[in-house]
Amino acid sequence: MNYINFILRKLNVQCIRYNCSTSGVARRMKLIEHYKVACILDVGANTGQFASELRRFGYKGPIHSFEPIKKAYHALERNSANDKQWFIYNYALGNYSGISTINISQNSVSSSILNMLSSHSMVEPNSIYITSENIKIEKLDNVYKSIVPTKTNLFLKIDTQGYEFEVIQGALNCLSQIKMIQLELTLQPLYENQKLILDLLNFMDSQGYFLVSVDPVFTNNASGELLQLDGIFYRK
Repeated sequence: MNYINFILRKLNVQCIRYNCSTSGVARRMKLIEHYKVACILDVGANTGQFASELRRFGYKGPIHSFEPIKKAYHALERNSANDKQWFIYNYALGNYSGISTINISQNSVSSSILNMLSSHSMVEPNSIYITSENIKIEKLDNVYKSIVPTKTNLFLKIDTQGYEFEVIQGALNCLSQIKMIQLELTLQPLYENQKLILDLLNFMDSQGYFLVSVDPVFTNNASGELLQLDGIFYRK
C-alpha cells in the first residue's frame, strides 16, 4: 500500500483501504448487504451522485432516483442512460400531490423547497439561491405501487435540504416495506421551518426505526461546528 501511494502521490492521488469502520460509503454498503436491501429509492438525486457511488462500490440492484430540477434532471438522464437498473423521475416527493416552487442554489446541491437562512449561506456562499422553478410534487404513497409493484426490502435515501420530514409524511402508508431510511439530519437551523435532528430522531423512533449509522455532511470550517450529518435508520 505504501509503495502504491508513493507512485500515486506524483498524480496527487491517494489509495485508501476499503474499511467499513472508517469509510461512510463502505459502512452503508455493509448495511445494505447485511439487511438484504433489494431496491433503493434515491430522493433528491441531483445529478445522480449517490446512485453512482453505490454502483462504484458494487450495488447491482434497482435504483429509483427522483429529481425535480430540470437542469439537474437532464444531467441525471445522461448519467443513468447506460444503466438498465437505474430508473429516474422528474418530480419531487413530499406530503401532498400538486405543484410547488423550488429555490435553486448556485451550487445546485443546496436547492430546496424551503427558504434558506443566513446561517447556511454565510457558511457556504455558493449555496445562495439564484433562481426558482415550478416543479411537480407527489406523495410516495401515491406512486409507490407503480414503482415497486412487489413486496421487497427497500432502502429510502432522502436528501432534500430541510424537506426530509415532509417526504416521510407522504410515505406513512408504505413505511412497512421500507427497511432502511437515510436522512439528512440538521443540528442547527439552515432552512425555514425545517425539522431538526431531535424532532426527526423522536419521529423515527415512534415509527419503529432506530439509528444504526451516522456520517458528517456539512461543517462550519471557521468554527469547527458540525451542521448536518447523514443518519441511517433500520426498522425494528
